[in-house]
Amino acid sequence: RATLWRVYRDLGDPSRYVERFIVASWADYLHQRARATLADQEMEARVRVFLRDGEVVTTQHYIAER
Repeated sequence: RATLWRVYRDLGDPSRYVERFIVASWADYLHQRARATLADQEMEARVRVFLRDGEVVTTQHYIAER
């Protein structure tokens, strides 16, 4: 379960948005990704139609220093 979720617009490229999603642990993230529902997958597919030709979705992972 997310402890924080935000969507940001890239000031350098107003057509680009960045999603920030924070969970309590890496294990929580892996668990959440493993249980994506069919509805989740369908929603992601519908969103991908807005990508420009050749544009790809990239994911970056960051882990907080403790």
